[in-house]
Amino acid sequence: MFLYSTRRQDSATLVLPPAPTILSQSHKPPPPDRTATGRSRPRLDPCDGEDQVAAVIGNIERRGARVIRRIITIFATLHCLAFIDRTMIGGALPLMRVDLPMTDAGAGWLIGTAFALPYGVTALVLATILRGRRASLWWLIGGVTIWTAATLVTGAAQSTAALMLARAGLGIGQAMFVPVAIAWLVDVAGIDGRARALSLFTSGSTIGRSTALLTIGALLSALTVITPVILQALSAASRIGACSS
Repeated sequence: MFLYSTRRQDSATLVLPPAPTILSQSHKPPPPDRTATGRSRPRLDPCDGEDQVAAVIGNIERRGARVIRRIITIFATLHCLAFIDRTMIGGALPLMRVDLPMTDAGAGWLIGTAFALPYGVTALVLATILRGRRASLWWLIGGVTIWTAATLVTGAAQSTAALMLARAGLGIGQAMFVPVAIAWLVDVAGIDGRARALSLFTSGSTIGRSTALLTIGALLSALTVITPVILQALSAASRIGACSS
């Protein structure tokens, strides 16, 4: 290969070309493909295509994992807020009973049964309706809307009946959110991330209950300190007004 004969005057020998020439001639790259316009384009390696596909799939999986983590965080935060709204009335009820007289049995009914009974009935009805089907996102939105409105009504209630209705609405709204959110997490997180997703979601209930009790305790402690000062200031203002008159 690539041998050529050069005959000189003094002798006839076979002369090899320089080594770089042999290498450059024996290892030429394959000719580029030609497009319809005659322009050359680089030859594609099948391995490069497989690597690109794997990179695209990996990017999609990473984005999907980030979306799932955000969904879990949002659901856990809402679960925490749900338990804050559910538990806060237990600490505030002694102050509420000053303006809304009720018996101990009525207070127990308000805290427990008035919420738990609508919650259980709504959860059973939803389980019957959504059996074998994936819950719509509108169930979650509707549940959050109903329980938020019920919380606002609880704060503005002027009678025991209004408090009962607000607690019932709170139970219905949270029953539309919590079970449906758990079903969503089971479907979205997959087998590998299901345990972590459910543990983070349920941790929101513990954090919410503790936050509610600590918050209402801090408010009551602050009121015990602030109320005597306010009363003294009001009494002093009334004495000054009486003297001036």
